[in-house]
Amino acid sequence: MEAMDPTHRPAEHADPSPPYPPKGIGGAGSPLVDSMRVQHETRITARGNPITPPDPGTPGSRRVALFLAILFAVLAIGWQNLPEDLQRRVVFAPPQAVPMPDPAAAAPGGVGEVMARVYFKFLSSPQFRPVLVQNPSQARDIVDQVEEMSVGVPADRVRAVMLAGEMLGAEEALARIEAAREAIESEWAANDRTRDTEHPEDEWEAIRAERELVRGDLGVLETLYRDGPDALDDQARARLENRYGDIGVYASTLGRPAEDRPDVFGSPWPMVLVLLGVGFLLLFGLLGGGAMLVIGLVWFWSGRRRLRMSVAEPGGSVMLETYALFLAGFFVYVVGVTAVRYHLPPQYTMPALLLQWLLILVPFWALLRGMPGQTFREAIGLHRGTGLLREIGAGLLVYLASVPVFMFGVMISAVLMFLWGLAREAMGLNPPPTPSNPIVELAGSGNIVVILFLFTLATIWAPITEELIFRGALYRHARSRMGWFWAALVTALLFAYMHSYGPLMVGPLIALGFMFAFMREWRGSIIPSMTAHFVHNFTVLTVLLAVLATLY
Repeated sequence: MEAMDPTHRPAEHADPSPPYPPKGIGGAGSPLVDSMRVQHETRITARGNPITPPDPGTPGSRRVALFLAILFAVLAIGWQNLPEDLQRRVVFAPPQAVPMPDPAAAAPGGVGEVMARVYFKFLSSPQFRPVLVQNPSQARDIVDQVEEMSVGVPADRVRAVMLAGEMLGAEEALARIEAAREAIESEWAANDRTRDTEHPEDEWEAIRAERELVRGDLGVLETLYRDGPDALDDQARARLENRYGDIGVYASTLGRPAEDRPDVFGSPWPMVLVLLGVGFLLLFGLLGGGAMLVIGLVWFWSGRRRLRMSVAEPGGSVMLETYALFLAGFFVYVVGVTAVRYHLPPQYTMPALLLQWLLILVPFWALLRGMPGQTFREAIGLHRGTGLLREIGAGLLVYLASVPVFMFGVMISAVLMFLWGLAREAMGLNPPPTPSNPIVELAGSGNIVVILFLFTLATIWAPITEELIFRGALYRHARSRMGWFWAALVTALLFAYMHSYGPLMVGPLIALGFMFAFMREWRGSIIPSMTAHFVHNFTVLTVLLAVLATLY
């Protein structure tokens, strides 16, 4: 914990008494007056934080809370990063028959499919197609990028081949068909070595059947690019249409005049407007945020800053108890939802998911432990600070300064994923598949109920519950025992790894968690970090839904 200065007081807490009290009983130098004055002085840390007495709790309750917090943190973080098949085994789910792929159904896709749809949408437009194909080197880079995003998803390799046919011509597409076959064979051989540990037998057979379908799809494309679109029979055309939708329909007419090709993607202009808006937001965030970050750093290190968060003396446990209780509840919830999903009919899954809203009550555990309401609100940050609008404004300004830090976290995660790919290649393993994002998958489901649930969870539940738990309770307890930087870093790490993005993809979340903690340290109130959390989730989800709406 930071050094305390028991004699220094902020200006607003200055002693209002005359500078020279009368001598005598009760006058200057009187032990009675001196003791009363010390009692009413506000002690502060070396950085200006007001110091408060320890939170409620005993050494015994603190040891129990610490044990439970560590236990459930390990369990919850471990569960969030377990493969789905291992989660299924933990809840003793009965073996589920994996359906064999239907040749008439849509082929599975990942990030490669999304990127391929974006480029096909522009390629189908007479205004944008020349821009994409006039530079062969640029076109080749685009196709290579989509191929890299198709690792682990065989059908996306087919989509990358179709994109190569559009952008680089039939000869290049034929060469990439051979490369795709070799890649699929290589992936198959590598997966075969881990067959017994990664997939049940029926799931393995389904994977094998899907790969055989992909080989057949590549055979259809080989005929298309070698002999032209007229060489495809009705069955081959139906296969491309059923399995690859608009991309298959459009690709099967390669070589025909533009006016004879189907208009299946619609106008690209709505997407252009969305992408321009995203680009403007990103540019504004980087430039404006960079300026705010520099100004903030100069201000912080100038010594003129005053940190408003009250720091409790060590000894309390109630805030650590709150964090441990939340972890226990969250762990029971995620395991329970998994069990419901595998043991009960689908109609029970959504009601089970709604139980997550009960966790919003956990931050108020301290009130049940007898903590006075006003003391609780000050301790956890649930107050207006210097005014509601000023605290909201502070949250917006610091969030703007957080954008460059967030992008730095994105870069760190990208570098780690690249190095992990090189390491796997050196060990003779397949490249890691392109990371999946559960938020993107849910948002792209097209189910309005799922999207509404996701939106309210991200913009209401998360800003309130996660901020009260991580920047309210946990940060309060950590801050009583360490400086603000280390308390912010510890809480940011725990916050990031509670999300199921994988151990290498949490860089952006660590960056955000650290900046949210700084808001709490600076302002004392939890309102700024709640505001920033809401703005971030709302912006990301709105952009994601807008982009998907223009694609499908």
